[in-house]
Amino acid sequence: MKLRKAIETISSLWHYRGISRSLRDTRSALFFLFPSWQIGGSERVHAEIMAVVENSRPICIITTPQSEVGFRGLFARYAEIIYLRRWGTKASFKPKMLQRVAEAINKQPGSVVFGSNNLFFYDLLPYLSPHVRIIDLTHSITPKQEWCETYSVPHVPRIDHRVVLGPNTLETFKAIYANHHIPVALLRRFKVIPNKVRIAVSPSVRELTGSFRVIFVGRDSEEKRPGLFFRLAKACVETGVDARFTAIGKFGKHWDHYAPYVDFEGEIRDTERLVDQYRQAHLIVVTSTFEGFPLVLLEAMSQGVVPISTDVGEIPYYISPSQETGYTVDSRQPDDKIIGDFIEKISYLQANSSVWKSYSSRCREMVGEQFSEERFETEYRNLLLNKGV
Repeated sequence: MKLRKAIETISSLWHYRGISRSLRDTRSALFFLFPSWQIGGSERVHAEIMAVVENSRPICIITTPQSEVGFRGLFARYAEIIYLRRWGTKASFKPKMLQRVAEAINKQPGSVVFGSNNLFFYDLLPYLSPHVRIIDLTHSITPKQEWCETYSVPHVPRIDHRVVLGPNTLETFKAIYANHHIPVALLRRFKVIPNKVRIAVSPSVRELTGSFRVIFVGRDSEEKRPGLFFRLAKACVETGVDARFTAIGKFGKHWDHYAPYVDFEGEIRDTERLVDQYRQAHLIVVTSTFEGFPLVLLEAMSQGVVPISTDVGEIPYYISPSQETGYTVDSRQPDDKIIGDFIEKISYLQANSSVWKSYSSRCREMVGEQFSEERFETEYRNLLLNKGV
């Protein structure tokens, strides 16, 4: 770890002149500040937002060191990338880079800065001139409210517009504002913009034939809790539940222990291959400790896949038996109880195929009704270009 950081520091020093030149030569008035180009739902949303305004030739500043290629090519398709390396995170480097980035932004008339998921963005705000318009996007609230949702509190008066994915997140922010004695009037700066589904909604009514196919799509990270999915698969196989389990993502360290119970498909970047996986699946499982509203749910539901998920973020707002769109389970329970609840829901749908079929059709309908590409693009274009805001 120390050696890697030392190498990153040397590389950052080597690239400083190039970073400074790129900032000095910027001509765009539209700046995006994101932490990463790693492969993930939030990062794909960031790319889709930049795509809406690609004709404005925006600048995308990546604020943390990156270890993989990820979506770098996708980001570069829509914006000029300026990669800060350790200049965005190392304590002794960061103040100087904050000044450099602020200079690049302040010199442009009508500058707009859009940030999400990173502390560098909020640290930058005191350096920006009054004419700069500030927008942030919150994908999700962490369980202990220990990330950007509270780090941003001192800067709330300076943020012109705040985007959230749904009403649950907005309600949480109302409580945060009340706890920190932030004027209620500033809540009017919030705007709900749901994500869009990039995959065409399937027109076909799904039929349930053979074994259930249950999928998990995501990263091997602490908040995603893929281990719960693997334990769920093992428990189902060992108790005779007629279902096949598939994991999509990088889960190499789990392969040896769970290969008898799970088909490991690896990371899938190709959209057609991913859609093919969704079309073969009947259920998608989300085990996260916190979320906004995951893109993988939208994509899967657009193909008639029924979700069973922990009750985090905006998921309970859209997923419930009353809406015939799936099930949620209490994420605060012990792991064994969560797994037991998942098994109960899977077994119920397996025994009641007509319920699964009805839910499958309703999932497709809801995605088409509430997560349209037109709404997403219109709302972000108007917000970023200050049209009717």
